[in-house]
Amino acid sequence: AVGGRAVLDAAPQRARKAIKERGLDLLLELGEVTTLADVRDALDAVKNRWRRDPRMATVALSGLARERRPGVAMQVLACMRERQVEVNSFHCSAAISACEKACAWELALVALDRLFGLRIAPDECPCNAAISACASAAQWQRALAIFGEMSSLRLEPSDMSCGAAVGACKEGRQWQRALALFTTMPLLRLAPNVVTCNAAMSACEKGAQW
Repeated sequence: AVGGRAVLDAAPQRARKAIKERGLDLLLELGEVTTLADVRDALDAVKNRWRRDPRMATVALSGLARERRPGVAMQVLACMRERQVEVNSFHCSAAISACEKACAWELALVALDRLFGLRIAPDECPCNAAISACASAAQWQRALAIFGEMSSLRLEPSDMSCGAAVGACKEGRQWQRALALFTTMPLLRLAPNVVTCNAAMSACEKGAQW
C-alpha cells in the first residue's frame, strides 16, 4: 500500500516536470540555425503557460544552455518579447550562459545589451555570465570592460565576478592585470576563493612570472 501511494504521489510530479520541459523539448527539435518564425511556431503551445509562470521559460533557456544552443536561446528571448512574455534577468543570464558554453562571446554581448535595452534592473548574474563568455574566447579587454561597467550600474562585483575577470586576463596572458584584480579584492571586501587563486597563479605561470 505504501509503495502504491508513493507511485501515485510521484505521478503528479512527473506530470508537472513534463509540462515544465515541454517548451524545451519543442525547441530542441529545431536546428541551431533557425528563424524567429520557427521559434514562434514551436512556442505557440506553451506561451500562455510561460506568461503565467516565467520560470518555465528559465527552465527552457537553461536547457538550451546545457545543449549549447545559443542561437535558439537568442531567438527565444526575441519571441518572448514579441509575445509579451515577461523577460527578466534570469532569462537573459541563461541565454548568455548558452553563448558562453558555445564560445559565442559576440552573441553574449548582444544578449547583455538586450537586457540593458529592456530597462530591466540588472544584477551581477548576467554580467558574470558575459564576462565568462568573453573569457572563454580570450576576449579579456571586453571582459574587463563589462567588469568596469558594473560600478556604473551600481552593481557590486562578487567573488564570482572577480574570478571571471581574472580568468579572462589569464586566457589573454595578461598577468599584470590578473594580479591587479586579485590584489584589489580585499578593497572590495571580497575574499579570494580557490578558483580565483588558481586563475591568478595560472596567469603568472603563463607570463613566466614564477
